[in-house]
Amino acid sequence: MKHYDEHDDRKNKIDWNVLRKLLPRVYPYRWILGFCGVLLLCSSLLSLAGPLLIRHAIDVEFIKKDLYGLYQIVIIYFLVLVISFVISYFQRVNIEIAGQKIIKQIRIDVFSHLTGMNQRFFDSNPVGQLLSRVESDTESLRALFTNTIVLIISDVLMMVGMIVIMFSISFKLTLILLSLAPFVIISIFYFNGKIVPVFIEVRKKTAEIYGFLEEYLKGSRVVQVFDQEENVIIKMDKVNKSRVDIEYPGHVMSTYFGNTIFLISTVAISLILGIGGKWVIERPDELTVGTLVAFLGYIYRFFGPIFHLSDQINVIQKAFGGAKRINELLATPLTGYEESDASPFLSERKGIEFKNVWFAYKDEEWILKDISFFLPEGHRLAIVGPTGGGKTTLANLLFRFYEPQKGQIFIDGIDISRIPLQVLRKRLGLVLQDIILFHGTILDNLRLEENSIGEERVIKALETINAKDLIDRFPDGLSTGLSEHGSNMSMGERQLLSFARALVFDRDILVLDEATSSVDPLTEKKLQNAVTELLKGRTSIIIAHRLQTIIESDIIFVIKDGTIKEKGSHKELLDLKGIYWHLYNIQSGAVSSYQ
Repeated sequence: MKHYDEHDDRKNKIDWNVLRKLLPRVYPYRWILGFCGVLLLCSSLLSLAGPLLIRHAIDVEFIKKDLYGLYQIVIIYFLVLVISFVISYFQRVNIEIAGQKIIKQIRIDVFSHLTGMNQRFFDSNPVGQLLSRVESDTESLRALFTNTIVLIISDVLMMVGMIVIMFSISFKLTLILLSLAPFVIISIFYFNGKIVPVFIEVRKKTAEIYGFLEEYLKGSRVVQVFDQEENVIIKMDKVNKSRVDIEYPGHVMSTYFGNTIFLISTVAISLILGIGGKWVIERPDELTVGTLVAFLGYIYRFFGPIFHLSDQINVIQKAFGGAKRINELLATPLTGYEESDASPFLSERKGIEFKNVWFAYKDEEWILKDISFFLPEGHRLAIVGPTGGGKTTLANLLFRFYEPQKGQIFIDGIDISRIPLQVLRKRLGLVLQDIILFHGTILDNLRLEENSIGEERVIKALETINAKDLIDRFPDGLSTGLSEHGSNMSMGERQLLSFARALVFDRDILVLDEATSSVDPLTEKKLQNAVTELLKGRTSIIIAHRLQTIIESDIIFVIKDGTIKEKGSHKELLDLKGIYWHLYNIQSGAVSSYQ
Protein backbone atom coordinates (compact mmCIF):
# COMPACT_ATOMS: atom_id res chain seq x y z
CA MET A 1 0.00 0.00 0.00
CA LYS A 2 1.24 3.49 -0.82
CA HIS A 3 1.89 5.78 2.09
CA TYR A 4 1.51 9.47 1.42
CA ASP A 5 4.05 11.57 3.24
CA GLU A 6 2.69 13.20 6.38
CA HIS A 7 4.82 15.41 8.59
CA ASP A 8 4.51 15.94 12.32
CA ASP A 9 3.63 19.62 12.32
CA ARG A 10 4.29 19.87 16.05
CA LYS A 11 7.97 20.00 15.11
CA ASN A 12 7.33 23.13 13.04
CA LYS A 13 7.98 26.08 15.31
CA ILE A 14 6.20 29.34 14.65
CA ASP A 15 9.09 30.84 12.71
CA TRP A 16 8.04 34.10 11.10
CA ASN A 17 11.03 33.94 8.76
CA VAL A 18 9.17 31.15 6.98
CA LEU A 19 6.27 33.44 6.12
CA ARG A 20 8.58 36.37 5.45
CA LYS A 21 9.93 34.50 2.43
CA LEU A 22 6.40 34.41 1.04
CA LEU A 23 5.78 38.14 1.58
CA PRO A 24 6.92 39.11 -1.96
CA ARG A 25 3.93 37.12 -3.22
CA VAL A 26 1.62 39.14 -0.97
CA TYR A 27 3.10 42.52 -1.94
CA PRO A 28 1.12 42.95 -5.22
CA TYR A 29 -2.10 42.69 -3.19
CA ARG A 30 -1.04 45.03 -0.38
CA TRP A 31 -3.70 47.64 -1.18
CA ILE A 32 -6.60 45.20 -1.20
CA LEU A 33 -5.26 43.58 1.99
CA GLY A 34 -4.92 47.00 3.62
CA PHE A 35 -8.49 47.81 2.59
CA CYS A 36 -9.62 44.50 4.13
CA GLY A 37 -7.79 45.46 7.34
CA VAL A 38 -9.70 48.75 7.54
CA LEU A 39 -12.98 46.92 6.91
CA LEU A 40 -12.10 44.39 9.60
CA LEU A 41 -11.40 47.16 12.12
CA CYS A 42 -14.71 48.88 11.31
CA SER A 43 -16.63 45.59 11.54
CA SER A 44 -15.05 44.75 14.91
CA LEU A 45 -15.78 48.19 16.37
CA LEU A 46 -19.39 48.13 15.18
CA SER A 47 -19.94 44.67 16.66
CA LEU A 48 -18.87 46.05 20.07
CA ALA A 49 -21.51 48.77 19.98
CA GLY A 50 -24.48 46.43 20.52
CA PRO A 51 -24.25 45.97 24.33
CA LEU A 52 -23.60 49.70 24.81
CA LEU A 53 -26.79 50.53 22.90
CA ILE A 54 -28.70 48.05 25.05
CA ARG A 55 -27.26 49.66 28.21
CA HIS A 56 -28.41 53.07 27.01
CA ALA A 57 -31.92 51.76 26.26
CA ILE A 58 -32.26 50.22 29.74
CA ASP A 59 -30.70 53.05 31.78
CA VAL A 60 -32.22 55.95 29.86
CA GLU A 61 -35.24 55.11 27.70
CA PHE A 62 -36.70 52.51 30.09
CA ILE A 63 -36.40 54.84 33.08
CA LYS A 64 -37.81 57.82 31.18
CA LYS A 65 -40.40 55.58 29.53
CA ASP A 66 -39.45 57.27 26.26
CA LEU A 67 -40.88 55.10 23.46
CA TYR A 68 -39.62 57.44 20.76
CA GLY A 69 -36.09 57.27 22.13
CA LEU A 70 -36.39 53.49 22.48
CA TYR A 71 -37.45 53.14 18.83
CA GLN A 72 -34.46 55.26 17.82
CA ILE A 73 -32.13 52.94 19.75
CA VAL A 74 -33.77 49.90 18.13
CA ILE A 75 -33.30 51.39 14.64
CA ILE A 76 -29.69 52.33 15.38
CA TYR A 77 -29.03 48.84 16.79
CA PHE A 78 -30.53 47.26 13.65
CA LEU A 79 -28.53 49.54 11.33
CA VAL A 80 -25.33 48.79 13.24
CA LEU A 81 -25.89 45.05 12.77
CA VAL A 82 -26.72 45.45 9.06
CA ILE A 83 -23.74 47.73 8.37
CA SER A 84 -21.45 45.38 10.31
CA PHE A 85 -22.75 42.44 8.25
CA VAL A 86 -22.26 44.30 4.92
CA ILE A 87 -18.74 45.42 5.86
CA SER A 88 -17.86 41.92 7.03
CA TYR A 89 -19.24 40.47 3.78
CA PHE A 90 -17.09 42.73 1.57
CA GLN A 91 -14.09 42.09 3.78
CA ARG A 92 -14.49 38.32 3.51
CA VAL A 93 -15.06 38.40 -0.25
CA ASN A 94 -12.02 40.61 -0.92
CA ILE A 95 -9.70 38.70 1.40
CA GLU A 96 -10.78 35.43 -0.21
CA ILE A 97 -10.13 36.81 -3.71
CA ALA A 98 -6.67 38.01 -2.70
CA GLY A 99 -5.91 34.74 -0.90
CA GLN A 100 -7.00 32.62 -3.86
CA LYS A 101 -4.86 34.65 -6.27
CA ILE A 102 -1.82 34.36 -4.00
CA ILE A 103 -2.24 30.62 -3.57
CA LYS A 104 -2.97 30.09 -7.27
CA GLN A 105 0.39 31.63 -8.13
CA ILE A 106 2.15 29.59 -5.44
CA ARG A 107 0.60 26.39 -6.84
CA ILE A 108 1.70 27.32 -10.37
CA ASP A 109 5.22 28.11 -9.16
CA VAL A 110 5.47 24.85 -7.19
CA PHE A 111 4.19 22.79 -10.13
CA SER A 112 6.46 24.65 -12.55
CA HIS A 113 9.44 24.00 -10.28
CA LEU A 114 8.57 20.31 -10.01
CA THR A 115 8.39 19.88 -13.78
CA GLY A 116 11.98 21.11 -14.00
CA MET A 117 13.41 18.79 -11.34
CA ASN A 118 15.69 15.97 -12.46
CA GLN A 119 14.73 12.33 -12.13
CA ARG A 120 16.99 11.75 -9.13
CA PHE A 121 14.75 14.14 -7.20
CA PHE A 122 11.66 12.09 -8.09
CA ASP A 123 13.45 8.88 -7.11
CA SER A 124 13.76 10.14 -3.53
CA ASN A 125 10.43 12.01 -3.29
CA PRO A 126 7.25 9.91 -3.63
CA VAL A 127 4.47 11.25 -5.84
CA GLY A 128 2.09 11.40 -2.87
CA GLN A 129 4.47 13.71 -1.03
CA LEU A 130 4.76 16.00 -4.05
CA LEU A 131 0.98 16.05 -4.46
CA SER A 132 0.85 17.16 -0.85
CA ARG A 133 3.15 20.09 -1.71
CA VAL A 134 0.97 21.22 -4.61
CA GLU A 135 -2.40 20.74 -2.91
CA SER A 136 -2.37 20.20 0.86
CA ASP A 137 0.44 22.58 1.81
CA THR A 138 -0.83 25.38 -0.43
CA GLU A 139 -4.37 24.81 0.86
CA SER A 140 -3.15 25.12 4.46
CA LEU A 141 -1.55 28.45 3.48
CA ARG A 142 -4.81 29.59 1.87
CA ALA A 143 -6.68 28.75 5.07
CA LEU A 144 -4.08 30.73 7.04
CA PHE A 145 -4.26 33.80 4.77
CA THR A 146 -8.02 33.94 4.22
CA ASN A 147 -9.42 32.58 7.46
CA THR A 148 -7.06 32.05 10.38
CA ILE A 149 -5.17 35.36 10.27
CA VAL A 150 -8.41 37.28 9.73
CA LEU A 151 -10.10 35.41 12.58
CA ILE A 152 -7.17 35.94 14.95
CA ILE A 153 -6.89 39.66 14.16
CA SER A 154 -10.65 40.04 14.51
CA ASP A 155 -10.65 38.17 17.81
CA VAL A 156 -7.69 40.16 19.16
CA LEU A 157 -9.39 43.43 18.21
CA MET A 158 -12.62 42.22 19.78
CA MET A 159 -10.94 41.09 23.01
CA VAL A 160 -8.90 44.30 23.36
CA GLY A 161 -11.98 46.38 22.61
CA MET A 162 -14.14 44.41 25.05
CA ILE A 163 -11.57 44.63 27.85
CA VAL A 164 -11.20 48.39 27.33
CA ILE A 165 -14.99 48.89 27.32
CA MET A 166 -15.52 46.58 30.31
CA PHE A 167 -12.85 48.41 32.33
CA SER A 168 -14.47 51.71 31.39
CA ILE A 169 -17.96 50.66 32.52
CA SER A 170 -16.96 48.58 35.58
CA PHE A 171 -13.37 48.22 36.69
CA LYS A 172 -14.21 45.82 39.57
CA LEU A 173 -16.35 43.45 37.52
CA THR A 174 -13.61 43.27 34.87
CA LEU A 175 -11.04 42.26 37.49
CA ILE A 176 -13.39 39.51 38.70
CA LEU A 177 -13.73 38.24 35.12
CA LEU A 178 -9.97 38.31 34.45
CA SER A 179 -9.34 36.36 37.68
CA LEU A 180 -10.64 33.33 35.79
CA ALA A 181 -8.13 33.80 32.93
CA PRO A 182 -5.47 31.42 34.41
CA PHE A 183 -8.00 28.57 34.37
CA VAL A 184 -8.75 29.27 30.71
CA ILE A 185 -5.04 29.37 29.76
CA ILE A 186 -4.31 26.13 31.64
CA SER A 187 -7.25 24.42 29.89
CA ILE A 188 -6.09 25.55 26.45
CA PHE A 189 -2.54 24.28 26.91
CA TYR A 190 -3.64 21.01 28.51
CA PHE A 191 -6.25 20.05 25.94
CA ASN A 192 -4.17 21.33 23.00
CA GLY A 193 -1.35 19.03 24.13
CA LYS A 194 -3.81 16.13 24.09
CA ILE A 195 -5.84 16.93 20.97
CA VAL A 196 -3.23 18.08 18.43
CA PRO A 197 -1.18 14.83 18.48
CA VAL A 198 -4.39 12.84 17.99
CA PHE A 199 -5.44 14.71 14.90
CA ILE A 200 -1.91 14.54 13.47
CA GLU A 201 -2.24 10.76 13.73
CA VAL A 202 -5.69 11.04 12.14
CA ARG A 203 -4.14 12.83 9.14
CA LYS A 204 -1.60 10.02 8.81
CA LYS A 205 -4.36 7.40 8.90
CA THR A 206 -6.37 9.40 6.38
CA ALA A 207 -3.32 9.37 4.09
CA GLU A 208 -3.18 5.59 4.45
CA ILE A 209 -6.84 5.34 3.43
CA TYR A 210 -6.16 7.48 0.34
CA GLY A 211 -3.22 5.27 -0.55
CA PHE A 212 -5.33 2.14 -0.04
CA LEU A 213 -8.16 3.47 -2.22
CA GLU A 214 -5.82 4.55 -5.02
CA GLU A 215 -4.02 1.22 -5.03
CA TYR A 216 -7.04 -1.05 -5.01
CA LEU A 217 -9.28 1.04 -7.26
CA LYS A 218 -6.53 1.07 -9.89
CA GLY A 219 -6.09 -2.67 -9.39
CA SER A 220 -9.82 -3.42 -9.29
CA ARG A 221 -9.53 -5.71 -12.33
CA VAL A 222 -7.04 -7.97 -10.57
CA VAL A 223 -9.22 -8.03 -7.44
CA GLN A 224 -12.28 -9.04 -9.49
CA VAL A 225 -10.43 -11.63 -11.58
CA PHE A 226 -9.25 -13.45 -8.46
CA ASP A 227 -12.60 -12.99 -6.67
CA GLN A 228 -11.04 -11.13 -3.74
CA GLU A 229 -13.62 -8.35 -3.30
CA GLU A 230 -14.69 -9.62 0.12
CA ASN A 231 -11.11 -9.85 1.45
CA VAL A 232 -10.29 -6.38 0.15
CA ILE A 233 -13.42 -5.00 1.84
CA ILE A 234 -12.34 -6.63 5.11
CA LYS A 235 -8.90 -5.05 4.73
CA MET A 236 -10.48 -1.68 4.02
CA ASP A 237 -12.60 -2.07 7.14
CA LYS A 238 -9.47 -2.65 9.23
CA VAL A 239 -7.72 0.41 7.77
CA ASN A 240 -10.81 2.54 8.30
CA LYS A 241 -11.36 1.22 11.85
CA SER A 242 -7.78 2.09 12.81
CA ARG A 243 -8.55 5.70 11.88
CA VAL A 244 -11.79 5.70 13.86
CA ASP A 245 -10.04 4.22 16.90
CA ILE A 246 -7.64 7.16 16.93
CA GLU A 247 -10.10 9.87 15.90
CA TYR A 248 -12.82 9.06 18.44
CA PRO A 249 -10.71 9.92 21.54
CA GLY A 250 -9.74 13.19 19.83
CA HIS A 251 -13.37 14.19 19.42
CA VAL A 252 -14.04 13.17 23.02
CA MET A 253 -11.19 15.42 24.19
CA SER A 254 -12.53 18.24 22.00
CA THR A 255 -15.90 17.84 23.66
CA TYR A 256 -14.28 17.90 27.11
CA PHE A 257 -12.43 21.08 26.17
CA GLY A 258 -15.60 22.75 24.92
CA ASN A 259 -17.47 21.77 28.05
CA THR A 260 -14.59 22.99 30.26
CA ILE A 261 -14.61 26.44 28.64
CA PHE A 262 -18.40 26.46 28.83
CA LEU A 263 -18.17 25.64 32.55
CA ILE A 264 -15.67 28.47 33.11
CA SER A 265 -17.90 30.88 31.18
CA THR A 266 -20.90 29.74 33.23
CA VAL A 267 -18.96 30.35 36.45
CA ALA A 268 -17.95 33.79 35.13
CA ILE A 269 -21.54 34.71 34.26
CA SER A 270 -22.78 33.43 37.62
CA LEU A 271 -20.15 35.44 39.53
CA ILE A 272 -20.83 38.62 37.58
CA LEU A 273 -24.60 38.16 37.83
CA GLY A 274 -24.43 37.43 41.58
CA ILE A 275 -21.91 40.08 42.61
CA GLY A 276 -23.07 42.62 40.05
CA GLY A 277 -26.71 42.05 40.90
CA LYS A 278 -25.96 42.65 44.56
CA TRP A 279 -24.22 45.94 43.71
CA VAL A 280 -27.12 47.02 41.52
CA ILE A 281 -29.52 46.48 44.41
CA GLU A 282 -27.33 47.87 47.19
CA ARG A 283 -25.37 50.55 45.29
CA PRO A 284 -27.36 51.56 42.20
CA ASP A 285 -25.32 54.77 41.94
CA GLU A 286 -22.17 52.70 41.25
CA LEU A 287 -23.63 50.04 38.93
CA THR A 288 -26.82 50.32 36.89
CA VAL A 289 -28.99 47.54 35.52
CA GLY A 290 -28.05 48.54 31.96
CA THR A 291 -24.36 48.35 32.74
CA LEU A 292 -24.77 44.88 34.26
CA VAL A 293 -26.72 43.64 31.22
CA ALA A 294 -24.12 45.12 28.86
CA PHE A 295 -21.32 43.49 30.86
CA LEU A 296 -23.05 40.09 30.66
CA GLY A 297 -23.39 40.60 26.89
CA TYR A 298 -19.65 41.13 26.58
CA ILE A 299 -18.94 38.02 28.66
CA TYR A 300 -20.89 35.90 26.16
CA ARG A 301 -18.70 37.31 23.40
CA PHE A 302 -15.49 37.17 25.43
CA PHE A 303 -15.20 33.40 25.39
CA GLY A 304 -15.84 33.05 21.63
CA PRO A 305 -12.29 34.12 20.64
CA ILE A 306 -10.88 31.61 23.13
CA PHE A 307 -12.65 28.77 21.31
CA HIS A 308 -11.43 30.17 17.98
CA LEU A 309 -7.81 30.47 19.07
CA SER A 310 -7.70 26.90 20.33
CA ASP A 311 -9.24 25.62 17.10
CA GLN A 312 -6.73 27.57 15.00
CA ILE A 313 -3.55 26.44 16.79
CA ASN A 314 -3.45 23.21 14.76
CA VAL A 315 -4.21 25.15 11.56
CA ILE A 316 -1.36 27.58 12.28
CA GLN A 317 1.11 24.76 12.94
CA LYS A 318 0.09 23.01 9.74
CA ALA A 319 0.32 26.24 7.70
CA PHE A 320 3.81 27.06 8.99
CA GLY A 321 4.88 23.49 8.26
CA GLY A 322 3.43 23.77 4.75
CA ALA A 323 5.14 27.13 4.16
CA LYS A 324 8.45 25.69 5.32
CA ARG A 325 8.18 22.70 2.97
CA ILE A 326 7.14 24.90 0.04
CA ASN A 327 10.09 27.23 0.64
CA GLU A 328 12.45 24.26 0.82
CA LEU A 329 11.09 22.90 -2.45
CA LEU A 330 11.32 26.23 -4.29
CA ALA A 331 14.85 26.68 -2.90
CA THR A 332 15.93 23.37 -4.44
CA PRO A 333 18.05 24.43 -7.42
CA LEU A 334 17.09 23.46 -10.96
CA THR A 335 20.12 22.16 -12.80
CA GLY A 336 20.61 22.35 -16.53
CA TYR A 337 18.34 25.33 -17.29
CA GLU A 338 20.95 28.03 -16.80
CA GLU A 339 22.24 29.97 -19.77
CA SER A 340 25.49 28.63 -21.18
CA ASP A 341 27.62 29.54 -24.16
CA ALA A 342 28.41 26.26 -25.88
CA SER A 343 29.76 27.78 -29.12
CA PRO A 344 33.48 27.34 -28.24
CA PHE A 345 32.93 23.59 -28.10
CA LEU A 346 31.53 23.27 -31.62
CA SER A 347 33.31 20.87 -33.95
CA GLU A 348 32.76 19.27 -37.31
CA ARG A 349 32.19 15.88 -35.70
CA LYS A 350 28.44 15.45 -36.11
CA GLY A 351 26.81 12.76 -34.01
CA ILE A 352 26.58 11.40 -30.47
CA GLU A 353 29.65 10.53 -28.44
CA PHE A 354 29.96 8.90 -25.00
CA LYS A 355 33.44 9.32 -23.57
CA ASN A 356 34.49 7.22 -20.54
CA VAL A 357 31.04 7.50 -18.93
CA TRP A 358 30.43 6.01 -15.48
CA PHE A 359 27.11 6.18 -13.69
CA ALA A 360 25.54 4.84 -10.46
CA TYR A 361 22.13 5.53 -9.00
CA LYS A 362 23.54 4.93 -5.52
CA ASP A 363 27.06 5.46 -4.19
CA GLU A 364 29.46 3.47 -6.35
CA GLU A 365 27.12 0.68 -7.39
CA TRP A 366 28.00 1.27 -11.02
CA ILE A 367 25.29 0.70 -13.61
CA LEU A 368 27.46 1.93 -16.47
CA LYS A 369 31.23 1.43 -16.43
CA ASP A 370 33.58 3.37 -18.69
CA ILE A 371 31.22 3.50 -21.70
CA SER A 372 32.75 5.03 -24.83
CA PHE A 373 31.43 5.11 -28.40
CA PHE A 374 30.67 7.47 -31.29
CA LEU A 375 27.43 7.31 -33.31
CA PRO A 376 27.70 9.33 -36.56
CA GLU A 377 24.86 11.61 -37.59
CA GLY A 378 22.04 9.81 -39.42
CA HIS A 379 23.12 6.34 -38.24
CA ARG A 380 21.09 3.83 -36.28
CA LEU A 381 22.44 2.25 -33.08
CA ALA A 382 20.72 -0.71 -31.45
CA ILE A 383 21.38 -1.71 -27.84
CA VAL A 384 20.52 -5.17 -26.55
CA GLY A 385 21.39 -7.24 -23.53
CA PRO A 386 20.02 -8.76 -20.32
CA THR A 387 17.63 -6.82 -18.07
CA GLY A 388 19.50 -4.55 -15.66
CA GLY A 389 22.54 -4.23 -17.89
CA GLY A 390 22.25 -0.44 -18.21
CA LYS A 391 20.50 0.02 -21.57
CA THR A 392 17.76 2.42 -20.43
CA THR A 393 20.22 4.21 -18.13
CA LEU A 394 22.30 5.10 -21.16
CA ALA A 395 19.26 6.81 -22.74
CA ASN A 396 18.47 8.58 -19.45
CA LEU A 397 21.93 10.12 -19.44
CA LEU A 398 21.54 11.34 -23.01
CA PHE A 399 18.37 13.22 -22.02
CA ARG A 400 20.09 14.46 -18.85
CA PHE A 401 17.45 12.92 -16.63
CA TYR A 402 20.56 12.04 -14.63
CA GLU A 403 24.14 13.30 -14.74
CA PRO A 404 27.08 10.88 -15.02
CA GLN A 405 29.52 10.78 -12.12
CA LYS A 406 32.44 10.41 -14.52
CA GLY A 407 32.98 11.05 -18.20
CA GLN A 408 31.33 13.24 -20.81
CA ILE A 409 28.56 13.01 -23.40
CA PHE A 410 28.74 15.05 -26.60
CA ILE A 411 26.24 15.93 -29.32
CA ASP A 412 27.88 17.34 -32.44
CA GLY A 413 31.03 17.94 -30.45
CA ILE A 414 29.30 19.90 -27.65
CA ASP A 415 29.36 18.60 -24.09
CA ILE A 416 25.65 18.27 -23.26
CA SER A 417 26.31 19.49 -19.72
CA ARG A 418 26.99 22.86 -21.38
CA ILE A 419 23.71 22.87 -23.28
CA PRO A 420 20.62 24.30 -21.52
CA LEU A 421 18.02 21.56 -21.15
CA GLN A 422 15.34 23.47 -23.06
CA VAL A 423 17.75 23.59 -26.01
CA LEU A 424 19.02 20.03 -25.69
CA ARG A 425 15.59 18.43 -25.51
CA LYS A 426 14.35 20.27 -28.58
CA ARG A 427 16.70 17.98 -30.51
CA LEU A 428 15.73 14.74 -28.76
CA GLY A 429 12.65 12.55 -29.14
CA LEU A 430 11.67 9.55 -27.04
CA VAL A 431 9.25 6.65 -27.54
CA LEU A 432 8.80 4.48 -24.45
CA GLN A 433 7.52 0.99 -23.79
CA ASP A 434 5.16 2.44 -21.17
CA ILE A 435 2.93 4.65 -23.29
CA ILE A 436 1.92 7.79 -21.43
CA LEU A 437 -1.32 9.36 -22.66
CA PHE A 438 -3.01 12.23 -20.87
CA HIS A 439 -6.63 13.13 -20.29
CA GLY A 440 -7.93 14.99 -23.32
CA THR A 441 -8.40 14.45 -27.04
CA ILE A 442 -6.18 12.54 -29.46
CA LEU A 443 -5.06 15.90 -30.88
CA ASP A 444 -4.13 17.16 -27.40
CA ASN A 445 -1.98 14.08 -26.84
CA LEU A 446 -0.23 14.27 -30.21
CA ARG A 447 0.82 17.90 -29.82
CA LEU A 448 1.03 18.03 -26.00
CA GLU A 449 -0.54 21.47 -25.52
CA GLU A 450 1.78 22.95 -28.19
CA ASN A 451 -1.04 24.86 -29.87
CA SER A 452 1.30 26.29 -32.51
CA ILE A 453 1.25 22.81 -34.10
CA GLY A 454 -1.65 22.69 -36.56
CA GLU A 455 -3.95 19.76 -37.30
CA GLU A 456 -2.48 19.42 -40.79
CA ARG A 457 0.94 18.59 -39.32
CA VAL A 458 -0.61 16.02 -37.01
CA ILE A 459 -2.55 14.36 -39.84
CA LYS A 460 0.57 14.28 -42.01
CA ALA A 461 2.48 12.51 -39.23
CA LEU A 462 -0.28 9.91 -38.95
CA GLU A 463 -0.27 9.37 -42.71
CA THR A 464 3.52 8.99 -42.75
CA ILE A 465 3.36 6.00 -40.40
CA ASN A 466 0.19 4.63 -42.05
CA ALA A 467 -1.91 5.28 -38.95
CA LYS A 468 -4.53 7.62 -40.45
CA ASP A 469 -7.12 4.81 -40.40
CA LEU A 470 -6.76 4.76 -36.60
CA ILE A 471 -8.31 8.24 -36.46
CA ASP A 472 -10.81 7.70 -39.25
CA ARG A 473 -12.61 4.94 -37.38
CA PHE A 474 -13.67 7.42 -34.69
CA PRO A 475 -16.61 9.73 -35.56
CA ASP A 476 -14.91 12.70 -33.86
CA GLY A 477 -11.51 12.05 -35.45
CA LEU A 478 -8.72 13.96 -33.74
CA SER A 479 -11.27 15.41 -31.31
CA THR A 480 -11.99 11.96 -29.87
CA GLY A 481 -11.60 11.98 -26.11
CA LEU A 482 -9.29 9.46 -24.50
CA SER A 483 -10.22 7.71 -21.28
CA GLU A 484 -7.75 7.38 -18.42
CA HIS A 485 -4.34 6.30 -19.80
CA GLY A 486 -5.99 5.83 -23.21
CA SER A 487 -7.65 2.59 -22.12
CA ASN A 488 -10.34 2.93 -24.82
CA MET A 489 -7.61 2.05 -27.34
CA SER A 490 -5.63 -1.12 -27.85
CA MET A 491 -1.95 -1.37 -26.89
CA GLY A 492 -0.91 -1.24 -30.54
CA GLU A 493 -3.05 1.84 -31.21
CA ARG A 494 -1.60 3.64 -28.22
CA GLN A 495 1.90 2.78 -29.40
CA LEU A 496 1.13 4.13 -32.87
CA LEU A 497 0.02 7.38 -31.25
CA SER A 498 3.33 7.58 -29.40
CA PHE A 499 5.20 7.14 -32.70
CA ALA A 500 3.02 9.80 -34.33
CA ARG A 501 3.71 12.16 -31.43
CA ALA A 502 7.47 11.76 -31.90
CA LEU A 503 7.05 12.49 -35.61
CA VAL A 504 4.86 15.55 -34.94
CA PHE A 505 7.65 17.11 -32.89
CA ASP A 506 10.16 16.21 -35.62
CA ARG A 507 13.31 15.72 -33.51
CA ASP A 508 16.54 14.93 -35.35
CA ILE A 509 17.68 12.44 -32.67
CA LEU A 510 15.29 9.67 -31.60
CA VAL A 511 15.48 7.08 -28.83
CA LEU A 512 13.14 4.08 -28.88
CA ASP A 513 13.14 2.28 -25.53
CA GLU A 514 11.50 -1.16 -25.96
CA ALA A 515 8.91 0.63 -28.08
CA THR A 516 7.38 -2.54 -29.56
CA SER A 517 7.93 -5.08 -26.78
CA SER A 518 4.37 -4.99 -25.36
CA VAL A 519 2.48 -5.84 -28.53
CA ASP A 520 1.71 -9.03 -30.39
CA PRO A 521 3.83 -10.04 -33.45
CA LEU A 522 1.13 -8.98 -35.96
CA THR A 523 0.82 -5.52 -34.44
CA GLU A 524 4.59 -5.38 -34.12
CA LYS A 525 4.91 -5.91 -37.88
CA LYS A 526 2.67 -2.89 -38.48
CA LEU A 527 4.63 -0.90 -35.94
CA GLN A 528 7.89 -1.80 -37.67
CA ASN A 529 6.67 -0.01 -40.77
CA ALA A 530 5.96 3.01 -38.58
CA VAL A 531 9.42 2.75 -37.05
CA THR A 532 11.03 2.65 -40.48
CA GLU A 533 9.27 5.87 -41.48
CA LEU A 534 9.96 7.47 -38.13
CA LEU A 535 13.73 6.87 -38.27
CA LYS A 536 14.36 7.99 -41.84
CA GLY A 537 17.15 10.55 -41.94
CA ARG A 538 17.48 10.66 -38.16
CA THR A 539 20.20 9.71 -35.73
CA SER A 540 18.58 7.01 -33.60
CA ILE A 541 19.18 4.72 -30.66
CA ILE A 542 16.94 1.64 -30.36
CA ILE A 543 16.83 -0.28 -27.09
CA ALA A 544 15.25 -3.68 -27.68
CA HIS A 545 14.88 -7.23 -26.46
CA ARG A 546 13.38 -8.56 -29.69
CA LEU A 547 16.32 -8.84 -32.04
CA GLN A 548 14.19 -9.04 -35.19
CA THR A 549 13.42 -5.35 -34.74
CA ILE A 550 17.05 -4.21 -34.90
CA ILE A 551 18.60 -6.40 -37.61
CA GLU A 552 18.91 -3.47 -40.04
CA SER A 553 20.71 -1.21 -37.54
CA ASP A 554 24.07 0.22 -38.61
CA ILE A 555 25.69 -0.94 -35.40
CA ILE A 556 24.54 -3.10 -32.47
CA PHE A 557 25.90 -2.99 -28.93
CA VAL A 558 25.50 -5.84 -26.48
CA ILE A 559 25.56 -4.33 -22.97
CA LYS A 560 25.91 -6.57 -19.95
CA ASP A 561 26.90 -5.65 -16.39
CA GLY A 562 27.30 -2.03 -17.41
CA THR A 563 29.88 -2.54 -20.14
CA ILE A 564 29.80 -3.01 -23.91
CA LYS A 565 30.62 -6.68 -24.33
CA GLU A 566 30.16 -6.87 -28.11
CA LYS A 567 29.58 -4.45 -30.98
CA GLY A 568 29.15 -4.71 -34.70
CA SER A 569 26.51 -5.27 -37.38
CA HIS A 570 23.97 -8.06 -37.15
CA LYS A 571 26.06 -10.31 -39.41
CA GLU A 572 29.32 -9.49 -37.63
CA LEU A 573 27.85 -10.33 -34.23
CA LEU A 574 26.43 -13.62 -35.48
CA ASP A 575 29.85 -14.52 -36.84
CA LEU A 576 31.34 -13.89 -33.38
CA LYS A 577 29.11 -16.58 -31.91
CA GLY A 578 29.09 -14.79 -28.55
CA ILE A 579 26.31 -13.30 -26.39
CA TYR A 580 24.39 -11.84 -29.35
CA TRP A 581 24.56 -15.15 -31.23
CA HIS A 582 23.09 -16.94 -28.18
CA LEU A 583 20.33 -14.33 -27.81
CA TYR A 584 19.43 -14.55 -31.48
CA ASN A 585 19.29 -18.35 -31.47
CA ILE A 586 17.15 -18.41 -28.31
CA GLN A 587 14.59 -16.08 -29.90
CA SER A 588 14.63 -17.99 -33.16
CA GLY A 589 14.18 -21.27 -31.24
CA ALA A 590 17.51 -22.76 -32.30
CA VAL A 591 18.73 -23.24 -28.69
CA SER A 592 16.94 -23.44 -25.35
CA SER A 593 19.24 -21.22 -23.28
CA TYR A 594 22.44 -19.24 -23.38
CA GLN A 595 25.30 -18.79 -21.05
